Amino acid sequence: MDHSNMDHSNMDHSNMDHSNMNHGNMDHSQHNNMMMMSHDEMMKMYFYFGVEDVQMIFKAWVVNSPKEMILSCLVLFLVTLFHEWLRVWRDNLVTKLICSFHNKYEAVQDESQSDSGEPERPGSRTPLVTRQLAPSYRHGLKSSTHILLSVSYVLQQFISLCLMLVFMTFNLYLCLTVVFSAGLGFYLFAWKRIILSGNMIQTTPDCH
Repeated sequence: MDHSNMDHSNMDHSNMDHSNMNHGNMDHSQHNNMMMMSHDEMMKMYFYFGVEDVQMIFKAWVVNSPKEMILSCLVLFLVTLFHEWLRVWRDNLVTKLICSFHNKYEAVQDESQSDSGEPERPGSRTPLVTRQLAPSYRHGLKSSTHILLSVSYVLQQFISLCLMLVFMTFNLYLCLTVVFSAGLGFYLFAWKRIILSGNMIQTTPDCH
C-alpha cells in the first residue's frame, strides 16, 4: 500500500502520551566533571607540586617527568644567577662611572689650587650631584658606556619578565628554584656593590 499520497496534516499528535519518556535519568555529571577537570589541569591558579604537564614559557618546553623537572630547575637556577649577576654588574658599572668622574674632578680641583697657591675655601667645591658626566646631553647619549648599560638593561628586563612568567605557572618546584637562586645570587654578587656604595659616601677620592 502506497501511503505517500495520504494527508497527515489532519493527524493530531497532541494527545500522544510522553509521560513515560523519562529524560531525567540522563547523567550529565560525568560530562561536567570532565570539563572541569580539563580546565583545572590546563591552568592551575594555585600553588602545587607537580612534575607532569607543566607548560613552560616556550611551546615545546613541557615538563612531563621528574627528570625533565630537575633539568628545568637547573636551567632556571643558572638563568636566575646570571640575572642577579647582571643586575649587580650594571649597578657596579654605574658606581664606577661616577667614581671615575669624582676622582678626575678631585685631581683637577687639587691641581688648580696648587697652581694658584690659594687655600681651599669651605664650600668652594661644587657638589658631585651638580657636576656633568658629559659635555652635553647628546654627547652622553653617544657614550659607549651608556649604550652598554642600555643594552644590558633590555636583557635584564627580558630575563626578569621571563622569570615572572615561570613563577606564574604556580609550580612550587619552579617557584622555589627562582626564589632560592635570586637569594643566592644576591649573596654572592651584591657585596661588592655595597662596598662601592660605601666608598661613594666618603669624602676622599678612594673609589676603586
